[in-house]
Amino acid sequence: MNEYLKLSRVDIPFIQETHICKSETLKLKCSWVGKVFSSPGTGKSRGVSVLIHKAVSFTETKVIPDKEGRFILVYGQLLDTPIILCNIYAPNADIPAFFHNLSQYLLELEGAQIVVGGDFNQILDQDLDRSLPRRGTESKSVVAIRQMTSDLGLNDIWRTMHPEGGEYSFYSPPHNVYTRIDYFLISEALVNNSIDSSIGNIVISDHAPIFLCLGNILQIPPSRRWRLNVSLIKDSGFIKLIRDEIQFYKQTNNREDTTLATWWDAMKAYLRGRIISYASFKKKAANKNIITLEAKLKALEAVHSHTKDRVTLNKIVKVKYELNVLYNRKAEYALFRINQAYWEMGEKPSRLLAYRLKQKDSMNHIPGIRQSDGVISTSIRHINDGFRAFYNNLYSTQGSLDEQKFEAFFTDLNLPQLSTTDQQIIDAPITVEEITRAINSMPLNKAPGLDGLPLDFYRAFEDMLSPLLLDVYNEAFKVGSLPQSMHSGLITFILKTGKDPLDPSGYRPISLLNSDQKILAKVLAGRLKAVMAKIIHADQSGFVTNRYGPDNIRRLVNLLNYVYDSVYPTVALSLDAAKAFDCVEWDYLFKTLEKFGFGDNFIRWIKILYDSPSARVLTNGLISDLFLLQRSTRQGCPLSPGLFVIAIEPLAQKRRNNVNIFGISMGNSQHKLLLYADDMLLLMTQPGKSIPALLECIESFTLLSGYRVNWDKSEAMPMSGHCPHTLFKQWEFLWSVNGLRYLGIQITSDYTKMVRANMEPMFERIKMEFGRWSRVCLTIWGKISCIKMMTAPMIFYILSNIPLHIPDKYFKDLDFLMRQFLWDSSPHRLSIKKLQASAKQGGFSLPNFQWYYWVMNVKQLRAWLPTAPVKPIWSHIETEVNGGISPWRELFDTSHKTTHPIIANAKTLWFKLHRAGRWDFIKSPSATLWGNKRILIGGTSVDWLQWRKAGILNVSDLFDCGTKCFLSFDKIVELYKLQRNQFWRYVQIHSSLSKWLGTPLSCPVGSPVEVLLSRSSLGKGITSKIYHLLQERSADPLLKVKGYWAQDMALDISSVEWDSCFQSVNTMYKETGSRFIQLKIIHRWHRTPQQLYKWNLASTDECWRCDGQNASILHILWSCSALRDWWENIMEVIFSVLKRRFGISPKLSILGITTELSDGDFSSYTKRWIILALTTAKRVLLRHWRKKNPPPYEEWLKTTAKLASYEKVTYGLLDKLHQYDCIWSPFTSWLSKICRSLSLSFTHTDTPLPSTLLNCGKKVSLFILC
Repeated sequence: MNEYLKLSRVDIPFIQETHICKSETLKLKCSWVGKVFSSPGTGKSRGVSVLIHKAVSFTETKVIPDKEGRFILVYGQLLDTPIILCNIYAPNADIPAFFHNLSQYLLELEGAQIVVGGDFNQILDQDLDRSLPRRGTESKSVVAIRQMTSDLGLNDIWRTMHPEGGEYSFYSPPHNVYTRIDYFLISEALVNNSIDSSIGNIVISDHAPIFLCLGNILQIPPSRRWRLNVSLIKDSGFIKLIRDEIQFYKQTNNREDTTLATWWDAMKAYLRGRIISYASFKKKAANKNIITLEAKLKALEAVHSHTKDRVTLNKIVKVKYELNVLYNRKAEYALFRINQAYWEMGEKPSRLLAYRLKQKDSMNHIPGIRQSDGVISTSIRHINDGFRAFYNNLYSTQGSLDEQKFEAFFTDLNLPQLSTTDQQIIDAPITVEEITRAINSMPLNKAPGLDGLPLDFYRAFEDMLSPLLLDVYNEAFKVGSLPQSMHSGLITFILKTGKDPLDPSGYRPISLLNSDQKILAKVLAGRLKAVMAKIIHADQSGFVTNRYGPDNIRRLVNLLNYVYDSVYPTVALSLDAAKAFDCVEWDYLFKTLEKFGFGDNFIRWIKILYDSPSARVLTNGLISDLFLLQRSTRQGCPLSPGLFVIAIEPLAQKRRNNVNIFGISMGNSQHKLLLYADDMLLLMTQPGKSIPALLECIESFTLLSGYRVNWDKSEAMPMSGHCPHTLFKQWEFLWSVNGLRYLGIQITSDYTKMVRANMEPMFERIKMEFGRWSRVCLTIWGKISCIKMMTAPMIFYILSNIPLHIPDKYFKDLDFLMRQFLWDSSPHRLSIKKLQASAKQGGFSLPNFQWYYWVMNVKQLRAWLPTAPVKPIWSHIETEVNGGISPWRELFDTSHKTTHPIIANAKTLWFKLHRAGRWDFIKSPSATLWGNKRILIGGTSVDWLQWRKAGILNVSDLFDCGTKCFLSFDKIVELYKLQRNQFWRYVQIHSSLSKWLGTPLSCPVGSPVEVLLSRSSLGKGITSKIYHLLQERSADPLLKVKGYWAQDMALDISSVEWDSCFQSVNTMYKETGSRFIQLKIIHRWHRTPQQLYKWNLASTDECWRCDGQNASILHILWSCSALRDWWENIMEVIFSVLKRRFGISPKLSILGITTELSDGDFSSYTKRWIILALTTAKRVLLRHWRKKNPPPYEEWLKTTAKLASYEKVTYGLLDKLHQYDCIWSPFTSWLSKICRSLSLSFTHTDTPLPSTLLNCGKKVSLFILC
């Protein structure tokens, strides 16, 4: 059905007799469906559904389903028209009350056009709607229908368009009669909008589909926008065609006859035409036979409705059979690909799972717009015009730059300058290597610009296109202008959280730019990224390498702690910038780049990119007219974040330099602001003086740059307890005594309340999400994937941004919530520790959020190291409050207690993490020598003042940095200027360290965590590395399980074999289902008679197959006498396929331990096939759990063959069919041979997946399928 609907280009199908229950209605939401409205009825009887294509703009207001599944009414806005969509499946008996009740429902929904469609099960005209006219009294139901059409002003649109037509929608073989009992009844006002209504063929069900095409509902049709179907890139024929066409275009079009810009745009247009032709040819070829047969069937049915002859009927049956074969092939392959996708991805964290969990529809529908007079319009044209006007005004310049005011503002700013070397690097000519690197570094599967060519296209033909792009860019640099197509962009919109959907300012504009322009921007962004940290102050942590949002939060919490008891009024002011990225004035930007010392070439490139760009807005499928951009850094351009950071830095520098704006003073430093891109938080003391100076500073900056602050939306918060209430009334800020939200974290003026202010709302959100996801049918594997994909990022963000102590209670509550969700509030079968174990340990990798909290906070302590490559400002604050000594030393000093909340928490977490990993953190080169209970002289720790003053503080101070050997006394005297009379103490400390560290004495390396943090080259992934170290050191949660299996098998299972068991789980399977089955078996998940009897849940421990006693999991799956023939048949097939015999023990067959298959005799591919074949056997056995008889051997064979088909598609998509052949060719060859001997056939499905057909034209097509 799905393929038929796609082929028919239907927008709104009305489907009857769905025969699905309420929990299965989401099955109707295919990839092309935006909304589903269903009335499933009771059980799996009856049922009607209305599907809305995702390209159709429809907003529902009210939905009325029938509890019997006979009708559904959907009231809403279709494009510009208020409309009622009513799908019915009327009783096949004469029950007029059904239509009377339906009419009453429709009468109560006023003010909308009506479309009633479906299976009426009544003949309205006995002469015209029946192939054999019959005289007699009309049924009461027909009278009720006529009354309904009269009361509601409805029209039988097909009959209106075919007044003498004799086509029918139903054929009754027993009576050999055709009838028309399926109708569209529409409001009179829609009749003039009706372009066509037709009756299809009776093929895919016993009713013909009815089509209705409504036009002129829109003042202007939705805009058609071509884009490359990226699935073509996996078509070898397409790749060859495009490579040949590029070569042909280069040879036949002389680049010297025109500009390269024109040549390039013409080539894109030429390739677009060839791509469209190729795709159209493939589509027509795939559908040619169907179209021919449908036309033939239509003609035959028309003849048969009059002649009723047997010859014509036989022809109809034959054509229907041929059509059904073609439909079934498409449907089977579509179903096969759907099943294959679920087989491969299943419940992995993926788009497929995210699609199942989505709460809202994916389309970015804009419901209306509030006009200047306050009137709300839902007209698509009004919405589009309103958004175009808003953004045309937003992107219009506020005037030319006042050079005098600009220079005055920048006077005495002392902006950092690029060095000569950096200027030369950033100004160097663009190279092919940079273009190639940019193409390969940008993400794929992103929406393209107006030319329809996504980055996937450029990556597929990178070797041919990169040199051409270089030539195009070089010419553009020379003439000062890009090709015309690179000037245009398409702006689409995403509603911001909590914003008014009727206000254009509540949306985030995203510019869809052509990929060739984005590649150039990416090259320049890469150059800019390399120098940003040198010219942008450390206050700014957004879009600068090695700076992160948590740096700002930690710094702010440090300052809150510092001013907590201050007697001076201190406030924090969070500025709400109005469309900050969209209002950057270009003249200001260019001059600012000059002030930072950027060279002429780089600035010229920026000016070229911003030379007369234009845009169109896309709203509800409608593309506006073109308008010019005069300012902004476009969101969606790779270069925009860096340019914006540069644009706002002068304001930050002005704020720092202004002596009339007082920040928080700590030692020799003043802390005045924190920045993350446009999120600016200002810190002020003496607010009575500081705020007026700040307002003046921002006002002068606004005149130059376009930057504007929404003062009525900006939030202010007292940081100290001595802010007079009179202060709050002087300015229009939103004053919040309880705190404000900054970078997604709730900041409280009393920092001790910050943990609660963030954790409790997080818990409420988790409860809500878990409750919603519980309604989706998911296994525990899928639920863990939900947690990892949807919940964990939110939790990680909060945990990484709170440097304060989070009580263990929260993590226990979090574990409790997860257990409830995972086990549906039922008793759990596996402990949380087993679920949190790594895949390598045989666990499910459920995140241990407490461990992640430890690791993410400990990771930040890298900044305390003297050798840290980057030191954020908070590390200097913490060093200062620690007496000028790096807090790193605090981590190894158990005797000293610090009162600073962040340092104390870091120290606690350091201890907890090392205790959990069973590491000795004291045995470290950073361990203190003095007061250390491990370094005892005369039975006590010591503190030698002379040595301390000389700079000998840590263990590492007594060892050579290179050799790691203990320093000689002469070397110590030389380095630290000690007196010669300290030799005895030298001997004592050497002796004490030898007892502690062992001999020969060498400098300790520290714990693995310390070693990781100390590596200066360490990049991304440090959190996961430490977390995995912690998992490896934790106690094995499956040790008892291993013992139970060894006891059942009466065999010893070595550590190597046990590890092999989990290695098989993690490497042998392409799909999640088999992995999950094998893991459940290893964990002894299934309840056996032995267990049930032991727990007093069964009266006996006898096997349900052989009645043997003490039926364990091994007995049920392997050693049961009733399974002997089953396993022998399977093993014979395995031996026949591989053409060798070998022993298959329960270690291999049940646990998947492959150590008994030697590498010399079995390749890795052969081992994988053996494991897959045995796992399939266990899968089949588990389907027949608690059944008396073993499953038929043929079921295993069919399941294995299906697995081969699924795997072939997966390997094909990965372009690794050679690996598939290595694994599966012995089996497929054997199976083909067996089938030939039995005169059967065995084939793989290799038909290409049909392209999705979308109807984006002027018309809206409706469709009835019963």
